Amino acid sequence: RGALELLQREGLVRRLQGTGTLVTSIRVTHDFDFLHGPEQQVEHRMLSISEELAPPSVARKLALGPGETCAIVETVTLLDDAPLHITTAYVLTSFLPQLSDFDPHGEWFALYGRAGIELGTTEHTIEASVADPFSASLLEVDPGHPLLVLERLVYDAGDIPREYAFTRIRGDRLTLRQRHSRAAPAAD
Repeated sequence: RGALELLQREGLVRRLQGTGTLVTSIRVTHDFDFLHGPEQQVEHRMLSISEELAPPSVARKLALGPGETCAIVETVTLLDDAPLHITTAYVLTSFLPQLSDFDPHGEWFALYGRAGIELGTTEHTIEASVADPFSASLLEVDPGHPLLVLERLVYDAGDIPREYAFTRIRGDRLTLRQRHSRAAPAAD
């Protein structure tokens, strides 16, 4: 019983009353060669949308002036009804009307296309972290559970920053896969 409880806390098994204990196969492999959402069928749940004074670090990333506001969008993404990741996205306030077009089963970045915004490059930083009590409750893990944190800064085709976001991903549910070339990029 103790071993099953440990496996359940680690997200490796699910216990269903009347059914028994089932192996959890909730894992995503995400090709990280271009900007897109997961290829598996996921559901995004909006936790909150607010317009607030941009924190100084966010204002710098989004090229906002002092005292300007931004929209803050919090979502949780589920795969097979199990939490995969939570995201805090800071976007320009002009993007707020697009959120009414949010499709819980669609790709987040498709909102930009529907708004007529062509996305360009994205900067990503990936680091290991652990779940704080709030993240742990949303991701259904114990505090201290390993997480991957993806920090992203998304630019449009005109090199204007459009989004600054942090995604906290359950470390046991994601494999990032990239394809790299040995050739160095050409100098400008």
